[in-house]
Amino acid sequence: MGSPSLVRGGRNSVLPAGQRRLEAAGELRSGLDPALETERLAALLDGLCLSAVLHPDLLGPARCRAVLDAHLAGLAQKNADGPLSRG
Repeated sequence: MGSPSLVRGGRNSVLPAGQRRLEAAGELRSGLDPALETERLAALLDGLCLSAVLHPDLLGPARCRAVLDAHLAGLAQKNADGPLSRG
């Protein structure tokens, strides 16, 4: 059922950690409300997962990733040196 730390800690411990990493890297846009952004990201992920399960012909993995990448890019500073890449 996923990582035990995710189940025990829930999104309130995991998602802000990701935001803290962006902030520490100087890539998080200033003026954002971390609690609000946590809820926005959780709602986005919930919706993407539900839509992908119910309508896999309309929303496949590549489109889900594109939507998530676009959201994360919106959290980034406009003048960050590079994209929010995974590697």
